[in-house]
Amino acid sequence: MTRKPFLHRSPSAAAVLAFTGFLTAGTLIANAATGAATTTSSTVRTQFNPVVQQAMAYVWDRTDMPLQAPTYVGGHLGGGSYLTALVTASAHQYAVNLQTTTTPMSINNPAINDVSNNGLANIVGSYGSKLYSSASAAQAAFYRYVIYDFASANTKMRTVNLLHGIQGTLTEDANEAVTWQEGNWRLQVQGGPQASNVALARQLVGYLNQYLLPETHGVLTVENAGDGEHTNLVWAFGKQLYYASDYHIAKNAVKMAMSMRGYRVPNSQQFPGAIREAMREVVKQSSIPPQAPRQLGDGFSIGGPREGSLSAQVSFDSEPTLHQYVVNLYDGKSTSAASQIGWFGGRAFRNHTEASQFVGQLGGVPKVEGETSRPIHLGHGITGRAYNVMGMVAWHEGNWQLNVQAGSEAQDARLARQVVAYLHTHLLPESHGFMTIKNTPAAQFTNLEWVWGPDVYSAYSDISAKQALTMAVSYAGF
Repeated sequence: MTRKPFLHRSPSAAAVLAFTGFLTAGTLIANAATGAATTTSSTVRTQFNPVVQQAMAYVWDRTDMPLQAPTYVGGHLGGGSYLTALVTASAHQYAVNLQTTTTPMSINNPAINDVSNNGLANIVGSYGSKLYSSASAAQAAFYRYVIYDFASANTKMRTVNLLHGIQGTLTEDANEAVTWQEGNWRLQVQGGPQASNVALARQLVGYLNQYLLPETHGVLTVENAGDGEHTNLVWAFGKQLYYASDYHIAKNAVKMAMSMRGYRVPNSQQFPGAIREAMREVVKQSSIPPQAPRQLGDGFSIGGPREGSLSAQVSFDSEPTLHQYVVNLYDGKSTSAASQIGWFGGRAFRNHTEASQFVGQLGGVPKVEGETSRPIHLGHGITGRAYNVMGMVAWHEGNWQLNVQAGSEAQDARLARQVVAYLHTHLLPESHGFMTIKNTPAAQFTNLEWVWGPDVYSAYSDISAKQALTMAVSYAGF
């Protein structure tokens, strides 16, 4: 890809953060660079800065991609006193923007964008990843992001010695870019005076003569500007593109890239605090394999719970043929019915057949005198049926039976289409299951039950269909 040379223009903090994005944790700057680039294992939690840990917990809940995170997050930490971050994450990408603030702040706190925290000096750097359709597509994206090709008939170029046996190319134009190759990496410094660009390129060559970049195809570019060495590294592993950046010091960006390690959030941190405490009690008292939701979703149209105020209460039931745990969820400390937002749980049967029979009898459309139905298209290739007497829209997705009822046909059909759209990108447990929604003006009372071996697991919301669905699709072993 050929791009025209350009002169440096200092971007706004918002523009810099737009390429990445992350969370904040109020960690004092003195501890911000915790972790060495030589660390090789991600099993020890103390390798990762607390802000990085909080960021990756946020990402973990929102993507199924393989995750990597840096153990080194920079030595120059901007103009604030506390490290924090803004984070974004979806199924196919995540982005973490690290910056400093004048006071401690939680990740993604809106106050991070206040004027006192939003100066260019407060930017530290960023890291993240994006999933592409193929390995070739991921590699092709390198040049779209970071590399500039100044080779043209109108650009004079000459060879420059970068020491340690490395020869580079210098363009004699406004950018005076120095470009060179190391293994499968292409590197470039541009934007500053010629002497400064060459000196910085030699510093990087010297550093990389001792330390190795990730062993894959990648690019590194530095915009050698008056307010810092704005540095980006992008590299691919298979279909995933990873990146790391530092706004001030090129070597810090290289160190961050070198310190990237595989990241997995331990079970104890995958669940909201109240659910985590409740499940510890379940593990102590129940013989059922413990499973629980890692997320609570907000409603399609009805407000969801505020996880910060979430509380939980466990109950158990034991009979000769049934063992059961139920975790009731409340918005706030009160355990009154008015505060309940839903529940989840598990129950054990004697075998898989009994469990399947239990769920099977929940589904199906009962025979009602005078009942008629007609096909109704719900989007994404799904066709259901609208039943006139029962006032129900019902359909199948795989081994799941689903229905919406109690509203008008138009209301039920609209909600059914929203559910179908959600399930087009979020997978229910791969098992036989049943979901029903009572679509009332007060709430979308939603219940899901599914079989897992000889056990049946449940998710129920007193608020919205999306909350119950989010609980079900995020179920995980505790």
